[in-house]
Amino acid sequence: MQRDKSIDIAKALGIIMVVMCHANFAPMAPFRYFHMALFFFLSGWLSSFQQPIWIFIKNKLRHLYLPFVVAELVFLLLHTTVFEHIGMSVPHTLPMPELLLRIALFDNVEVMLAPLWFMPALFFATIISYALVNLTRRRQKTMFAISLVLMLLGLVCEHFSWAELPSLYFSKGIGVILVAQFFCCLGYMLRQTHFHFDKWQIALAALVYLYVARLFLHLSVDMRVNHYRSEERRVGKEC
Repeated sequence: MQRDKSIDIAKALGIIMVVMCHANFAPMAPFRYFHMALFFFLSGWLSSFQQPIWIFIKNKLRHLYLPFVVAELVFLLLHTTVFEHIGMSVPHTLPMPELLLRIALFDNVEVMLAPLWFMPALFFATIISYALVNLTRRRQKTMFAISLVLMLLGLVCEHFSWAELPSLYFSKGIGVILVAQFFCCLGYMLRQTHFHFDKWQIALAALVYLYVARLFLHLSVDMRVNHYRSEERRVGKEC
């Protein structure tokens, strides 16, 4: 099968937006964190949900869980042996056994690795998507309806602070996962229907929408913590 270069271009643009947003590049403000939906969409587009479940989960453990645990353990070691001594970080308030348990449970404990929130989100979102694909026997209308309901449930969980995970930097975990699975399912469904589109027209429409939403509607989007609301409402709620 010939490699689809448009997928590589989409991932490259997403990576560029991630870097620019984390660098607080002002013109990228309308895209802050919402571009993560693109990565979940592409994961669904590229996923092999027809694989046997043990192979699917084995691949997710190898490509998401294991790298996450290794990175956390390395940074935890550096935190206690280097970072604290040179003033880069303060000592952990939790005992070491609890820190190790949290890492084993796919929980982020290192503030420098907070951007890795997407790894547990992607892990569980793709597993939910796998279940939906196979339980609905690939009936796309049924799968879409269930996935949409789950996404709305995720937004409700965030709004009322329901079902929060006991995490230091991923406190809205369940809500984020339920939103992310929708984009995974959407990517899978569109690929199965051999969806074709004018990429440049859609990209231009998305740019216009995001800038209008930011400049005139004052919308603030942060997929990391599942916030999709106006800045005025958010400030009012926090006050």
